[in-house]
Amino acid sequence: MAVTALARAGDEEFIRSLGAVDFVSGGVGAGRFDAVLDAAVLGGPALEWVRDAGCLPGCHS
Repeated sequence: MAVTALARAGDEEFIRSLGAVDFVSGGVGAGRFDAVLDAAVLGGPALEWVRDAGCLPGCHS
């Protein structure tokens, strides 16, 4: 398993220190990931990144 993180470009060093193998700060293509953890509660946009039959666990405040 490899973790890809989506965050602001200025946060890349911190995000990689947490274990992310890949980093994205721009657009993400639809259906790119098997699973997406939506910690920022993005909702619909995050769901588009999940492949068919993938998983989208969410976080709620």
